[in-house]
Amino acid sequence: LRGILPLMKHRLKQRRARLEQQLLHLQVVSRISPRGHQMKLNRVAKTEAFVDVLDSVPFAQLAYFLSEPSTLYPNFSIWYNFTFRRNFSVGQRKVVVAHNGTDLLAAALLKIDESEHKICTFYVHPDVRGLGLGAQVMNKALEIFDKKSPLITVSDERIMELSPLLKANGFKLVDRIPDLYRTGSCEHFFKLI
Repeated sequence: LRGILPLMKHRLKQRRARLEQQLLHLQVVSRISPRGHQMKLNRVAKTEAFVDVLDSVPFAQLAYFLSEPSTLYPNFSIWYNFTFRRNFSVGQRKVVVAHNGTDLLAAALLKIDESEHKICTFYVHPDVRGLGLGAQVMNKALEIFDKKSPLITVSDERIMELSPLLKANGFKLVDRIPDLYRTGSCEHFFKLI
């Protein structure tokens, strides 16, 4: 995360007054080292969570953070390293993260181009689920889409935890496709209506 710390610190100073009221009581935060390796879990009494759209991305650290959801999609690494990164550099992809200044807590990878508006990946670390970070990241992502109607697909494994958040934000289930990414798993398509 060293590559984005100066950007984060700058944005933290600009938004500190507004975000000081959004203290979250976190029991456990998983720390990611600068080299992208998981460190031991640290107890945190309370911390501020900040949501930012990144101008530059530490792709290796973000890939490590997304290692759990990447197992649900074959060829995730190829897509992430060749499609997402290339299109990020030309402005057709965005990354929204929630962090506490040092640790990634949640992330959304967005596709924004003429052909499609999509939340490609949406992930909240298991240790901080249920604390409202997903809603904050979703709100920031929807601001970026600026009244467009984005699409998000959700695997069978994540449908129970994500559908309440999606429905609360106006997404409607529009399709289900079995065996789309993996045999025996259905992909659920939600669209903001």
